[in-house]
Amino acid sequence: MIINNDDEDEALAGWKRNPPQVDMIVVRGRLEKDIGTMTHEEAKEFMEAYHIQESVLDRVIKSSYSLLSLISFFTVLNEEVRAWPLRQGLPALEAAGTVHTDMKKGFIRAEVLSFDHLKQYGFVHEVKQKGLVHLEGKEYVVKDGDIIQFRFNV
Repeated sequence: MIINNDDEDEALAGWKRNPPQVDMIVVRGRLEKDIGTMTHEEAKEFMEAYHIQESVLDRVIKSSYSLLSLISFFTVLNEEVRAWPLRQGLPALEAAGTVHTDMKKGFIRAEVLSFDHLKQYGFVHEVKQKGLVHLEGKEYVVKDGDIIQFRFNV
């Protein structure tokens, strides 16, 4: 549930009956709209001043993904990086089918590295040198932030 407050009001509303199992997100719509029109430096300064750690868009997306039990995995082809939504707990075979049905039909293996490792080491070849890239089979449960290259043959 999204609660739209005034610019200075960060608090959740004090309701007598909160809906069960519903995340509440405080949004200061007018302020966030203004921040959206600023340069990166100005926006960062305003967000700090108003105690906003993430944009409303990021918070709504995270909440929606959580509500729908979704995660994101990534594929890289040449210079194109693409994020794919996937229901949490599904195996690599289903992830391959999300990208293309031929990948699912001819699935051989999934080469997997985590986004956190890539962020930590900066380059795929560094992650590989550390031995943190692994080959997985059809049953591998995809994790949020996995970067996957599917090996397949059709």
